[in-house]
Amino acid sequence: MAKKLRSTYEWLEQYLNVQQEIRLLEWNLRRTKLELSRWEDGDLQHVETNEHSKSSHLEETITELQRQIDEDKELLSQLDELVNTFDDTISQIVYLHHCKGMTLEEVAEAVGYSYGQTRKYHAEAIKSMNFLDKFGDVLAINKRSRKASRC
Repeated sequence: MAKKLRSTYEWLEQYLNVQQEIRLLEWNLRRTKLELSRWEDGDLQHVETNEHSKSSHLEETITELQRQIDEDKELLSQLDELVNTFDDTISQIVYLHHCKGMTLEEVAEAVGYSYGQTRKYHAEAIKSMNFLDKFGDVLAINKRSRKASRC
């Protein structure tokens, strides 16, 4: 049971991790572009560089960061498609609220439930995820040891 519940919400953890990765990459990209502009047009434009200096590879770094961002955005798009195939309402509620940033009122309207029912389903999902985070590994270990003792 714990394993089934864990896999039910594993997509959420992956989705949020990819979103966080994109934000970090975009921050690094902005920072690297600012650094490049300092070397090209700013206070460092008259400083000599060589092929081994970090500044000489800024354009390559920018290209690589953009490539990683594009890959992660494609992965998010694929996760969006995956979640949209889920039939259960609770996954849709969690997705719309946590991944798309909708309020629970907006989510209720989107899924066709009352605000109270939507809030209840959301709370149940969060309790399940918190329970799994806290006790999921222990339950799996106990289940394996019970199976082993029966043999």
